[in-house]
Amino acid sequence: AGLNGKGRNLKDYKLTYAITEGLAPDGDFAFTLEGFGGDTQVLYAGNDRDFTGASNWTNVDVNAYDETTDLTMTASAIGQYCTLAVAYAPMTAGKYYQLTFDVSSLASTWTVMDFTGTQTFGTISADGTSQTLSWRAATGITGGFRLVSVATDSSMNLDNLSLKHVTFDGHVIDTAITLPHTAGAQVVYFRSNHNADVAPFKIVATTTTGTQGALGIDTITLFRCCDSGVNPDGVAWWKIRAFSGAATFSGTAMYGDDLSSKELDEDQTLEGAWSRIIGTAGIIHAYRVPYRSTDV
Repeated sequence: AGLNGKGRNLKDYKLTYAITEGLAPDGDFAFTLEGFGGDTQVLYAGNDRDFTGASNWTNVDVNAYDETTDLTMTASAIGQYCTLAVAYAPMTAGKYYQLTFDVSSLASTWTVMDFTGTQTFGTISADGTSQTLSWRAATGITGGFRLVSVATDSSMNLDNLSLKHVTFDGHVIDTAITLPHTAGAQVVYFRSNHNADVAPFKIVATTTTGTQGALGIDTITLFRCCDSGVNPDGVAWWKIRAFSGAATFSGTAMYGDDLSSKELDEDQTLEGAWSRIIGTAGIIHAYRVPYRSTDV
């Protein structure tokens, strides 16, 4: 599934659906929202992903290193590593990425970093297929990989790598990425990244305690705020006031920092630019105006 949300700002989406089709679930279903940048593969050289032939990975000082059918490594000291140059795994600072991989015969752990060793993307800590690491490329990061041994006996077989640019980062207000679902209508809020023209996503069943039930998608609607209506592109919520007592709210910033459980005294106002606000206690009045392209 996918949504088009052209513009310069973060986009907030409201996904509504129901578990229906005549089979009432007898337990909670859990689903994960995952977002990808279409089918674009950042690791464009196939051998760098599956090691079916000569790859562009380079051993720096790992004690035992073999690229036959997979990447097999055994370290003899902490900090030994191999690399994949930036040219073969380019990244852009500020964008989100997800690495998928298979691991077997793991001993201890390995750290996954950018080529320079400046940013840590995550840790490989267990055997398993289709494992994932996700991160936002930090300022100055241009890509590439460095796989670093954490112990003197770190070892693993690494295979079937995939690196994709993620256009949905899973950042939401008051909702987790992994979502429990029960029978009946459901509402989920999520967000595409800054400057994303398209926010493709998929819903993946992860675990369930139920033995029956079906997930039916009813409607997908773009909301700018709350649950009372739709705000078209080009409209920002710019002022919030507490009414008839103190109030708290959370807000998705169109630029700058988001707000979580921000408290306002009665008649106190706060100005900014939010694409979505949620009152969490008391009563708030919100005001909106069109923004100018020069404002963001």
